[in-house]
Amino acid sequence: AVVSTQSTGEAHRFYDSVSTFFDFPSQVSGDKSVRDASVEADKKLSEFSVEMSARKDVFDVVCSYQNTQTPATAESKRLVERVIQNGKRVGLHLDKEKQERIKEINSRLSNLGIQFQNNMNE
Repeated sequence: AVVSTQSTGEAHRFYDSVSTFFDFPSQVSGDKSVRDASVEADKKLSEFSVEMSARKDVFDVVCSYQNTQTPATAESKRLVERVIQNGKRVGLHLDKEKQERIKEINSRLSNLGIQFQNNMNE
């Protein structure tokens, strides 16, 4: 399998910019309906982020890439190392049952963080 570290990096940057765009109004808008919509968007993006961070297939491809290829740039090498490190943090190297439990915990933590931030903003 071919891993394009450039497009992967671009996807990460795009996600970061989009999530900021949707999250920021919840912190600064004077209109409660805008803040509420922003919180809902943040929840959906958070769910997406938890799902994407738990992609075992991507983790396996990146691990295989690291074992068989040499990244072309230092930035690519760092991205590969970071994807593998983050994958291990969410348990992608563990059995399926533990992966699911970690995913549930991360989802719950994310929702609690959003709820806390929302309470602080109101």
